[in-house]
Amino acid sequence: MRLATAFLGLLALPLAASAQTTTYRAVLSGANEFPTPNASTATGSASLVLNTATLGWTLTGSYTGLTGTINGSHIHTGASGANGAVIFSLTNTGGATGTLSGSGTFTSAQAISLNANGLYVNVHSTTFTGGEIRDQLRFATPTVDGNCTDGNYQ
Repeated sequence: MRLATAFLGLLALPLAASAQTTTYRAVLSGANEFPTPNASTATGSASLVLNTATLGWTLTGSYTGLTGTINGSHIHTGASGANGAVIFSLTNTGGATGTLSGSGTFTSAQAISLNANGLYVNVHSTTFTGGEIRDQLRFATPTVDGNCTDGNYQ
C-alpha cells in the first residue's frame, strides 16, 4: 500500500509543477506605441512564463522588420495607453530581425501589475528610439493540448 501511495505521489509531481507556472503573451506592433502609434510594419511576439511560487520569470520572443537596428528591449510598467518605467532590460540578438530573451524575479507589486495587464514589452530601434513595437503582457489561457491561447493570440 505504501509503495502504491508513493507511486501515485510521484505521478502527481508534474501536475503540481505545471500548476505553479502561468504564461503571458504579447503581440508587438507599432500601433500599440504610446503616446503616438507609428506606421512601422515591424512585428514581434513574446511569451513570459511566471513561476507563481517564486515570482521568477523567463521571457522568449522574436521580432522582424524593424525600420532601424534594435537598440534596446525592455519590460516596462504601465497600462495600455500609458508609458512607464523600465523594470527589466531584455537581451536581444540581431538587427532589424532577431530574438528577445530575459529572466528575473518580480516583486509582489510587479506580479500584481502583470496580472492586471499593467506590464508591457517594448522594442526600441535606431529609428524609433522611444519604441518601435510594443504590447501588454496578457494572460494566455492554456488549452487541453497544452498550448496557450486566448482571444488575442489564437
